Amino acid sequence: MLKRQSSFYSLIAKNPTESSKARELLKPSEIKINPSAPHFIESKYSLKTANADLYYLDLTEEQAIALNSWSYFGGKMPEVLTSDQQERRLRLKAKLTQKDLSSLRPARAGKELQVYREKLRRWLDE
Repeated sequence: MLKRQSSFYSLIAKNPTESSKARELLKPSEIKINPSAPHFIESKYSLKTANADLYYLDLTEEQAIALNSWSYFGGKMPEVLTSDQQERRLRLKAKLTQKDLSSLRPARAGKELQVYREKLRRWLDE
């Protein structure tokens, strides 16, 4: 069950028990039923502007959301990166001081992700 907040929907119930409770709290006009798992669309704006080494890293959607929130709100960086990603991050950070990567837009799934990974690998090896 989702509740509309301005131009987006927020997840408020994950199972029938939570859904039943939420129906007691919300007006019917505020509820949109989506039976599938949510697909998060995240702009990653704060990662791109403040932590480009993370923005261009091969992140999962969940990692990107956690890191974007951290980048925007601050505090201790969440420990969501794998050891391979941590190593690649160091390479990205060093390379970004020498060369621009703004023409490459990260992909998070499907065939686009494979293409992105290959382009990023070539860029890092240049």
